[in-house]
Amino acid sequence: MVSRSALVGGIWGQIRALWLKDRVQRYGAKPEML
Repeated sequence: MVSRSALVGGIWGQIRALWLKDRVQRYGAKPEML
């Protein structure tokens, strides 16, 4: 069974990746500049 912290961490990782991708496309910013 997967621990709750690991599950939440995995979900947050996906959300953060999608958010960064959307931010880069919208503002044309490089991830290194954030």
